[in-house]
Amino acid sequence: ARFRLEPGARRCSLLSCNGTSGKKAFEALCRQLPDEEIWVRRANATIRFYRTDGPFAKPKAGACGTAAAFSRRIAAAASGADILVANVGMHYNRPAPASRAASWRAKNEPDAAHSPTAYESAGKTLLDRLEEAAEGGALALAMESFVQHFFTDDGSGDYAHRDPAEERREQSRVGRLKAQGGPWEGCRCGQLGQSSAGRPDWRNERLA
Repeated sequence: ARFRLEPGARRCSLLSCNGTSGKKAFEALCRQLPDEEIWVRRANATIRFYRTDGPFAKPKAGACGTAAAFSRRIAAAASGADILVANVGMHYNRPAPASRAASWRAKNEPDAAHSPTAYESAGKTLLDRLEEAAEGGALALAMESFVQHFFTDDGSGDYAHRDPAEERREQSRVGRLKAQGGPWEGCRCGQLGQSSAGRPDWRNERLA
């Protein structure tokens, strides 16, 4: 199969290929490739970064799309690795608070693919693959999975629980920085409140 890739694009940005069979072959190859690869000369070590957000039915950038593809992506990252560090958790959310308006809940409620139950399933898949890597002799580590937290009233950091007023202020701040042409870091994480102090968030509780 012949493929044409977008120059300077992120991993596996396909512009064209020769038909359906070519696209399937490309997708199979793509799953084996890391997003980033760095060789550390002094340590004679190679660091590879593989991104896969989860087995979502409608995948976001970098996601795999199906449970089988998600599992294969993890297996590709584990192949030949001496040390494996992984986490999963981004884009999964608890239901929006019942105290929020119906319009808010309708817009921000997680679907089945991004629910706590779906996260538990994806987390189990990840831990199973890490266990297999460890049995093969690798040092396999699972990181804490809470990868982003928004400004919230209850201190949970969950997207569906975020403070609308704080979100508007943050969007305004980023807009001003963009207009000025200066550096900006995108959406900032909010501080976790006392309700989250000294305890794992719900994602880690699901995997305990």
